Amino acid sequence: MPHIELALNELKSELLSQSSKIDQILSLLSQEKDPHTNPHSLSLNSLLVKVSNLLKVSPEEILGKSRDESLLSARSLFVFFAHDKLGFSYKEIGSFLNRDHSSIISLFEKFSGRLKTDLSAV
Repeated sequence: MPHIELALNELKSELLSQSSKIDQILSLLSQEKDPHTNPHSLSLNSLLVKVSNLLKVSPEEILGKSRDESLLSARSLFVFFAHDKLGFSYKEIGSFLNRDHSSIISLFEKFSGRLKTDLSAV
């Protein structure tokens, strides 16, 4: 049983770390977004740089085709913020990432579902 508790504590720590990263990005986004101007005042390029810096992956890796779990997570986080927090359409995000809008919808939905599940477990 102690190994299960240890694993649960590690998982909780990882989830809190993910939540902390999300809070950091939200803070950065709110500092740059001016609600009195274009709702897209924070560019997708700027968001890409912020997400890549925070998650310690290159912008090229996020834009790339790799399906490595860490890069899928970074790409999903980018899509989530671009759509949910900045209001870019799936088509705009897909064009930026050189992907079909249906792929963007899938990334967004998987990340949103995982986020709800992870946060409810904390």
